[in-house]
Amino acid sequence: MRIDNIIISIAGLTGVAAAAACSPVHLIVARASGESPGEGISRTVSAAVKKVIPETTSDPVVYPAKMPYTNSMAKGTAELQRMIAAYTTQCPTTKIALIGYSQGASVVIDAMCGGGGNPEIGPHTEGLSKEQGRNVKVMTVFGDPRFVAGMPYNVGTNNRTNGLYARAKKDAECPNFKDIIKSWCDTGDNRCASGSSPSVHSSYLNRYQKAAVDFIVSMVK
Repeated sequence: MRIDNIIISIAGLTGVAAAAACSPVHLIVARASGESPGEGISRTVSAAVKKVIPETTSDPVVYPAKMPYTNSMAKGTAELQRMIAAYTTQCPTTKIALIGYSQGASVVIDAMCGGGGNPEIGPHTEGLSKEQGRNVKVMTVFGDPRFVAGMPYNVGTNNRTNGLYARAKKDAECPNFKDIIKSWCDTGDNRCASGSSPSVHSSYLNRYQKAAVDFIVSMVK
């Protein structure tokens, strides 16, 4: 094994898999608020994709994942953008899939499409250009508190009610990447649908994990 195949800069290494050979598919997973560091509840999606595509690798987004969102979501967004840039440079032929739950869902969409612009979130941040996000082939998110109704990529039973901290429509429209997103939000969810049910918010994978895995696999194979 050639040493120069595995050495990358320290700046690019943090939060990015340092594999001897780049995998064909790499998952980046942003956990929900209050979950312990790692992939959180979405690890079951990650594991299921790896069963279908065994060479798949994954990394979590390292960020606070705390409430309130101020100084947490913006850090996650910046870190995810950094990870995408580092992995695209390190592994230019690898297909990247993004997975996010709750606050992690907001991190995923904000990083790719643009975010912030809300006192509870922080200043507006720009999303990635098509060139910057060229290796990202799919985004799968659940219970996004920044959900905007009426977007073509919305799935689930709610497409009428915005989330608690809905992103600006111009960001939500996400012209560069709208065709690779699925955002699950169900009626009654206390975060993405401004409803009153935490149980709806916490149980998406009971209802939609297979659909999510099938979507990811279809976009990266």
